[in-house]
This record gives sequence, C-alpha cells and structure tokens, in this order.
Amino acid sequence: MRAQAQLLTFTDLVGVVQERWQSYWADAVTYAGQQWQPVQFEVPGVVDGDPGSDRGISILMPASSRVVRVVEGALAAGWVAQLQMFEFDAAAGAAAPPASMTLLSQFDGQAVRAKASVTSISLELGTALAPVGATVPPRILSTRLMGVGARL
Repeated sequence: MRAQAQLLTFTDLVGVVQERWQSYWADAVTYAGQQWQPVQFEVPGVVDGDPGSDRGISILMPASSRVVRVVEGALAAGWVAQLQMFEFDAAAGAAAPPASMTLLSQFDGQAVRAKASVTSISLELGTALAPVGATVPPRILSTRLMGVGARL
C-alpha cells in the first residue's frame, strides 16, 4: 500500500530555515538529517494546481498558537515556503520516513496573504514555481526586502 506525506519548510529571506513541518507522522521525525515537527495541514492546490502556471497555492492549517505565530512571522518578513509531496510504501514508513521516498511534486512560493477563522488558517503562497526555468515569486515590498530608502 502506498502513502503520501507532505513536508513544508519555511525559510527567511537570508536562507535560514525557520520551521520544518510534516503532515503524516504523529510525532516529530528525522528525514534528510533534519527534524520535522508534526502539524496537520492540507494543500488542495497540490491536486488542482499546475507548478508551471504561475498560480499560487493555499495551505490549510489548524489555528493553533504555534501556527498563528509562524504565519504572522512569514507574512511580516516575507518568508519563502517549500512544499514537497512524497510517496512511499506505507508499511516501510509506519514509524518514520523511509529512505526510499519518491518526490512527486515540489512547490516554492512566498507567503503573501492569509485568511483565518476561529479554527483554521489558510496561508496563500505566491507563484508555484516550476523547477526548471523558474522566476522569482511575487513579493510584498517592505523595508526588510528592499532596505531603507534614501532620505533628504
């Protein structure tokens, strides 16, 4: 039986990883030498999005205090998120990610906006970049991205 896991990495604008989340295992797991924390998120855009179409994707997450803190930080600082979907043998990956996971898709985009309710948050990522010939995702202009302008 095959299973699919999604891994989500939030990186700030200088390339420092801020958070690593996974949505399959109930506990924190180690994959590719990195620790991945469990957060139950789903990404409908993986199903209906096209990585080369310049359309963004949304990530639906529970409105826990940790998720709210990360989403607020991502929006304020323009973090980039990388979403990877892997497929693997469910029996081999019951307790932890197996070494033989197959990458099905990958999306890279900047956190550009969010919608929230009492129980959930939908984080929208900018352009879903194609892995070949990709362009820079849309950015929100801020002093953190551009620096402080000249003043007279």
